[in-house]
Amino acid sequence: MDHLLESKNGFSAAAMTNHAEPNSTAPATGSPTRIILADSQAIYRVGIRKILALEDDLRVVAQAENLQGLYAAVQRFPTDIVLLEGSLLAGTSNGIPDLLRKAPDVKLAVQVVESDEATTVELYRKGVRGVIPRSISPDLLVKCIRKIAHPGHAEQGNCLPDRHHRAGHQELSPQGL
Repeated sequence: MDHLLESKNGFSAAAMTNHAEPNSTAPATGSPTRIILADSQAIYRVGIRKILALEDDLRVVAQAENLQGLYAAVQRFPTDIVLLEGSLLAGTSNGIPDLLRKAPDVKLAVQVVESDEATTVELYRKGVRGVIPRSISPDLLVKCIRKIAHPGHAEQGNCLPDRHHRAGHQELSPQGL
């Protein structure tokens, strides 16, 4: 059962209990990966939260509907990953740097409607750890979140179509910087 603690700050805390069977594909870690969902669409946040609630190693600790709510949530709740709707960054050039200043250890994953090489490279340069299509299937979303949380886990593959993934890594290599 999920319990949401609503807030006037634009975010809500989610206290979640998990009734799913143990997930054998999850990486072996001591504690669950803590996730904050930041998305302007409530239905999308609810859907992602329900998908992640089925996984023993993933826990949604808070949700935000805007950047201000996200900033408040990362300062209040320890988290490992922020899953951020890319359109929340529209109109701001400091959204990612501000977030990473407030929570320097957080791994940031941005969900995009469409991705082009230049945007993907720019997101990685700003400190994003993963760019994920919003049209992704639930099972691949879970795999991508695990890949971002535990980059060395052998099972996981790319979260982006190959041409964007390769381009981002070529641009981010020491030779490309």
